[in-house]
Amino acid sequence: MASHRVHSFLLLAIISLRTEATIVKYKEDETSRDFLEHIPPPKASRSEAFSMAVLSRVHNEQAILSDFVAHWLDEGAERIVLIDDRSEPSVVFQDERISVFHMELHSMEDGHRVLASAFLALKKLGYMWAMHVDADEFVTTRRHASRTVAEELQMTFANRSVVQVPWILMNSDEKENPASVVEDVTWRWSQDVHHDSGVHKYRDRYHMIGSKSCVRLDCLPDSVSLSDHTVNNPDYSCGDRVASTTNEDVNSHLVKLTEEMIPVAYLVAYHYRVYSVEQVKKKCDQQSIFKDYHGENCVGSAMESVHKDVEDTVLREKFRARRSKTPRPT
Repeated sequence: MASHRVHSFLLLAIISLRTEATIVKYKEDETSRDFLEHIPPPKASRSEAFSMAVLSRVHNEQAILSDFVAHWLDEGAERIVLIDDRSEPSVVFQDERISVFHMELHSMEDGHRVLASAFLALKKLGYMWAMHVDADEFVTTRRHASRTVAEELQMTFANRSVVQVPWILMNSDEKENPASVVEDVTWRWSQDVHHDSGVHKYRDRYHMIGSKSCVRLDCLPDSVSLSDHTVNNPDYSCGDRVASTTNEDVNSHLVKLTEEMIPVAYLVAYHYRVYSVEQVKKKCDQQSIFKDYHGENCVGSAMESVHKDVEDTVLREKFRARRSKTPRPT
């Protein structure tokens, strides 16, 4: 699949609500036209069949991207859209199900704007659901383990507008990148234990944990307010915002999660936030739009956040079983 380079983009009616959110009013500008031109529509219309797209901004994530795209295709993604922000080397995939766009993003607001443009383009193209995740975030099913993410959305959450999927924080303190992050990193934080830290990014998640959102695109307004974690203003007349743990209403992207809840959650997001010293050194980059990666003690703070409380091989076992049947995309 050929990649597409976009050097700049302009979106009208952009208003910063606060540091975490941006409102973008859809307009067919250079960026959105590029998305509309180069992202194929789903194979069937929204009224005829279910379709799910996955969006990810990537910056120097080569060590995990092969696992990422294989996982999301296994989970039922019909389309993966990768927004490559100056990775070295640049991201390239030949698989026709993967669309790669090369852009320069210089702030979180840039990142939010391009995500909103992509979400709204996918809506116009006719996709039913879309999810924005980072390249180290792997959503999967737990309660109905044999279902894919796409099947769970279709069977459990069809009448919801937004589904908030909480993180499970996976980590490793190995020096070098593993051959496969999903297969080799199996230790995580316990959600029944406090993890105190003086660094905001690695703060305690005992009471509430962050999540990522699956968005039903026909519930998305043309003026969309979004952050990295959620769409803030879906059309609630077409469905509630719910937590993927319980299918009950939530008011934000923050979700309660305990060890008892994890095995019976409909969906969880395995978040491989720290998987090697090598990876962290590459993420601690002044070009990153995430200011957390600009600090002097960036590497040390990340490695201090590694807590090997629980060994969790659920996703590794799924991933291995699928790889025995399906090769990795290239």
